[in-house]
Parts: sequence; structure tokens; C-alpha cells
Amino acid sequence: MRDAGDDEAQMLDIDFVEALEYGMPPACGLGYSERIFWSLEGISAREGVPFPQLRQEYDEVTKAIYPQVTFETNHADEKGGQE
Repeated sequence: MRDAGDDEAQMLDIDFVEALEYGMPPACGLGYSERIFWSLEGISAREGVPFPQLRQEYDEVTKAIYPQVTFETNHADEKGGQE
């Protein structure tokens, strides 16, 4: 459209188009879906993890490598998800 003489047309964003080709994840949203899920499942905001990728989970191998370290566990998971 810019080539046709429309001065208000935006320039083509090649980086954005390339990201779409690779499968860009959703880039907007308010994040209410997790909070709605927590309320439906009866999970309090303190138990819910807003950023799950930051949650550290330790497997049995890690615990065996570092026996002197006391790893904290999520007590809600041991009780079936609810206290």
C-alpha cells in the first residue's frame, strides 16, 4: 500500500513476519485464565504459581546427588492438590 502512494501505511515488519513463520507464541493477554482456573479448582493465590517455569522441581536423582541439601516440597501436591 505504501508503494501505491498511501503515506500513512506502515512499513513491513520483517522480524514479526519471520516470528510468525516459526510459530510465535501469543504475545498479549492479561493472564486471567490461570486465576480463573485456580478459583475453579479451589487453589488459593498463595498456592498457585503465576510463572510455572520458575518453579523448581527436584527429582530423585538431584536429591541423591545433593544429600546434604534439604529440598522444600509443595505440601499441597502431597495431599492431592488441596489442603
